[in-house]
Amino acid sequence: MDRSWQKKNKRIRFSNYPEGYLESLEEKQNAASENGSENKRKNDDSSESKKRRKIAYTLSSEIVHLIQLDIVNKKFAEECLEVVSICNGQQEFLKKVVNTFSYICCQEVVFIPITTICYHNICK
Repeated sequence: MDRSWQKKNKRIRFSNYPEGYLESLEEKQNAASENGSENKRKNDDSSESKKRRKIAYTLSSEIVHLIQLDIVNKKFAEECLEVVSICNGQQEFLKKVVNTFSYICCQEVVFIPITTICYHNICK
């Protein structure tokens, strides 16, 4: 078998680089392996990443009082209050309120709500 093409291929592959390029590349790699820790981030034990402390969301006393007065929507209010008790935060609570009290026809939160006999909320 004639393998002269393999030798020519190697010669062509190495001839594509400028003169002295491969040697300087080897030197850089050797220097990087010796001084590898210089380019990496320093990991200080004293500078631990600060974790954000979750702040539990609590409803104001006024809102709690208004929820207690709304006897007709007690079931929906309890569903929304479950989200508060899980401590998911204000955004999750507001999402739950919007999803619970959105009107199917206009796809918006009920404005000036009227609760029907079957406990559906509709806009006035």
